Amino acid sequence: MLLAAGMLAIAPRADGAVQAPRRPPAPANRGPAAPPDRERLAAALLAAEDARRWDSALVAEALRNADALIRSRAALAAGRIRGPGAQALVAPLLRDRAPAVQADAAFALGLLGDASGVGSLADRLA
Repeated sequence: MLLAAGMLAIAPRADGAVQAPRRPPAPANRGPAAPPDRERLAAALLAAEDARRWDSALVAEALRNADALIRSRAALAAGRIRGPGAQALVAPLLRDRAPAVQADAAFALGLLGDASGVGSLADRLA
């Protein structure tokens, strides 16, 4: 049935010309484009996390970013990579203005598996 429908879509017209199937129009509004800095940081964090390569300068830059999604990704990357000094970078995010970043920071501290992170979590819960 689909084959027949496809054949009809490219069947010759009465004047003999072949008409290609029409593509649906692109969505009119795809929303605002992501800032280049956001894309750069997100890609760099994913690459570092995938390779389990610790880059403290990259993580520190991402943790200071204005975008909550980038801060969350940086916290999770730090927890998964388990780089030296990651706990000191991630712990301040427990007091981030975005609740999702706070939650990801707490999760990241758990991933780090360092018992000294318990104090940061306990202070935040108090």
